[in-house]
Amino acid sequence: MDIILSEFITRTSADPGLARDLLEGHEWDLQSALSAFYMLKGITTGPKLKEATSLPIKLSGGHKQRLDVDTYASTSKCCPHPKDPVVDLDDTGSKRLSRGISRATDNVNLVSRARSKFAKEFVSSGCDKSQIVTGLETPVYTFSLPDLSIYPSDFREFLEKDLIETSTLVSLENAGRLNWWAEKGTCQRLWPLATTGDGNCLLHAASLGMWGFHDRLLTLRKALHSLLANSTFTEAFYRRWRWQVSLQNKEVGDSRFSTAL
Repeated sequence: MDIILSEFITRTSADPGLARDLLEGHEWDLQSALSAFYMLKGITTGPKLKEATSLPIKLSGGHKQRLDVDTYASTSKCCPHPKDPVVDLDDTGSKRLSRGISRATDNVNLVSRARSKFAKEFVSSGCDKSQIVTGLETPVYTFSLPDLSIYPSDFREFLEKDLIETSTLVSLENAGRLNWWAEKGTCQRLWPLATTGDGNCLLHAASLGMWGFHDRLLTLRKALHSLLANSTFTEAFYRRWRWQVSLQNKEVGDSRFSTAL
């Protein structure tokens, strides 16, 4: 499966999480997942099913099988897509992260299992979210950058642009809230990571900070919604929100919503 995942990413330059989701949804059939990706991106020049008499090996249940075009066309239409499969962290496979920039995709399976394990534990805990105890480790450092100075300047700039939220870094450093300790030689520099700009960036950042992976299954987002909408704190949050809106309205001279709380 790692080979198929790497091939998919090589062909599409897709995010590893999206690549894995598409492959799992199409039972790890590379051509079917590629077609879905091209359709998702609105690309009409994707590979066609009829151009070859046979298709690459398909992995299903640990068995290898080569399908002809007719078989592939029929199975790809009738096979239901599994819904959010939850994989146990104790499944077969490496439990040690691979280090190195060129080996980042080697960790996709491990990260996916960890994310699914946390989501499973969260759901099984029921409504009492305050009693959630996850088996995932929350290390002091979830990311550590290698010495980028050993790489060519163009490659180093590419990595920094892809990994680091430069505007946030400049803003925080200019305000004296980040890396002032590094200037005094107390501790190492910290770098704000770039997160996926999909409307869930705050919880992506929280998940990255605690466990080192994005909140792609929306586990933390669902928890936040439950806390805001269906908890003993809901009314307090609402009163606090109304109070804040009232202050903002007064600042601009609008008293229409400055009602008594």
